[in-house]
Amino acid sequence: MNEKPSFRYLAAMLSLAGFLFFSASASAQWLQVFGPTGGDVEALASDAAGHIYAGTDTGVYFSNDNGWHWTLKDSGLLDSEIFSLAITPGGMVLAGTEGGGIFRSTDSGDMWEASNSGLPDGSNILSLASDRNGNIFAGHSTEGVFYSSDDGTHWIARNAGMESQIIFSLAIAPIGTIYAGAGSYIFSSTDSGQHWDTSLTLPGGDEVLALAADSSGDVFAGTLDRFRYRLLAGSGTWENISPNFSSSDFQVHALATFGSSVFLGLFGAGVWQSQDFGSNWTNISNSDLADPKIYSLTVTPSGNLFAGTYLGDIFRISGPLSVAENGASEASLSAWPQPFPGRVTISFSLEKTEVAKLELFDAMGREVLATPDAMMMAGRHDRTFDLPALPSGAYLFLLRTPSGIRMLRADCLR
Repeated sequence: MNEKPSFRYLAAMLSLAGFLFFSASASAQWLQVFGPTGGDVEALASDAAGHIYAGTDTGVYFSNDNGWHWTLKDSGLLDSEIFSLAITPGGMVLAGTEGGGIFRSTDSGDMWEASNSGLPDGSNILSLASDRNGNIFAGHSTEGVFYSSDDGTHWIARNAGMESQIIFSLAIAPIGTIYAGAGSYIFSSTDSGQHWDTSLTLPGGDEVLALAADSSGDVFAGTLDRFRYRLLAGSGTWENISPNFSSSDFQVHALATFGSSVFLGLFGAGVWQSQDFGSNWTNISNSDLADPKIYSLTVTPSGNLFAGTYLGDIFRISGPLSVAENGASEASLSAWPQPFPGRVTISFSLEKTEVAKLELFDAMGREVLATPDAMMMAGRHDRTFDLPALPSGAYLFLLRTPSGIRMLRADCLR
């Protein structure tokens, strides 16, 4: 087994964990892993195990091997055009459709069932989001936000205080505040949508197409026009963080965050990245990204970014936290939920049978827990830890094997 890393090394890795992904983006290569199979890819989502879901014109596609192979999952999915996807902490997958409302699946998309009790007939669901308690929010094309506390069995309208009812985007901050992009407004709610306050009003004619929150609580907004905004955690004030584009015509259709990195998916200008929470931006599209019209983005727990496009393609670019690809299965290390409230499940995969050990360190490099060395079979493993006394803060999980060390930053938030 490898020697235990020094505390200085651990502290450095913890501080860098949010920055490692795409630290060498300019030299990283995009690979096309999908398309043109199902039309434009309007939604992407990934779960704690690294499974990826793609919402297209012809249904939901699924990959469990980092995008190398995709399977159409449409059994019971009566409406095939998918506008939005979300995954609850319990692993339920929800799909928002054009005209068919919401469908849900508890078996990775093998079987879908309609989930429309309380929704208007013929609903278009433009956005979906789930908080860490499993409450689900749905953004409607004409009727505002709907809420479910029972895995989508029943829905109730929650629109008090909203001036616009077209909900293009939703995002939930770690503390539970939900943000809704409603036409030219961003609304916020601290009581699961029972009341909404205007958080930001955009210039006339602009619309909020994308929202995302990172683990520190910062919130990012992308719009129809050239404006992009950031709300710093606890500040209450939005600031303009627009990249310096040569044209103002590029629309932000997608946003994703990973550590300190923020990614913009632009319709016509590819993928842009900021490694300093939105202060500076770099075009990471490169010539490998053949279709620059980006509709959707998702980042897997192992640090791979997927981009879905207007032409029905999906491209992938790998971060240095992932294991080298071999065309089949890929080792991973992920934590769920993220941030975690004290109880956390660590998922990982081994490419061969070997001795493995999990360790957890705090920001000072102090060991919080360690599992005994154990011989583990090749394949996926899940370990759940109850840590009721763990203070809020940043932590580093290490998976140690004779093959090497894999690291994952995870935040505890109570």
